Order: sequence, then structure tokens, then C-alpha cells
Amino acid sequence: MAPLPPASRSRTTRPKKGTKKPDLTQAERDKIAALHAQGKGRNEIAREIGRSAYSVTKVAKELGLSFDEAATVEATAARVAKMKARRVDLAEQLLDDVVKLRERLWSPHNYYER
Repeated sequence: MAPLPPASRSRTTRPKKGTKKPDLTQAERDKIAALHAQGKGRNEIAREIGRSAYSVTKVAKELGLSFDEAATVEATAARVAKMKARRVDLAEQLLDDVVKLRERLWSPHNYYER
């Protein structure tokens, strides 16, 4: 089957590279401040207003607002602990596999030749 010509391929419509959204309106800036006051995080605010996290960070910095990093630190510590536990589990599984394979390697076996 021959590939489809480029014109007939389906494509998702995305903005062209290099195009950017217009600057934030005052209403969006006010909404960022209000959502920040409610205790929402940077990424959550960005999703809610439909802008990038960078834009939210930039406006927050201009307004003298900062985001609580305690949740990020806590989440990172939890992820590190989870990954450490997974590595320990994997190491135990690999050692079990090595023991089984070693037993098979040194066990008596039949050899057939044709």
C-alpha cells in the first residue's frame, strides 16, 4: 500500500512555531493574584487561565508573590523514597533470577544431537 500524499494526511491544528499568545490582560493578572490568594499552585493557575506556567511565574514575580515550595519538596522526597524502594525490589528480583538461572546452569541435563 502506497503512503498517502502529504495533503491528505490528517494533522492536528497547532499554532505555528514562533507564534505567541498576546500579552496577559489586566483581568488575567487579577485572576492570577486571586487564585494565588486562594493557595493554588503555579501549574494549577496556569491550567485554569490557559497560559503557560512561565507566564504565571513572571506575573507573580512582578506582583511580589511567591509560591510555597514545601509541597514540591515533600513530593520530591516522597518520589525519591518510592524510587529507592523500587530499586531495592528490582535488585531482590534480579538476585532471585540469578540464583534460579545458576541452579539451572549447573543441574544435570540431557544433551541430544541430530
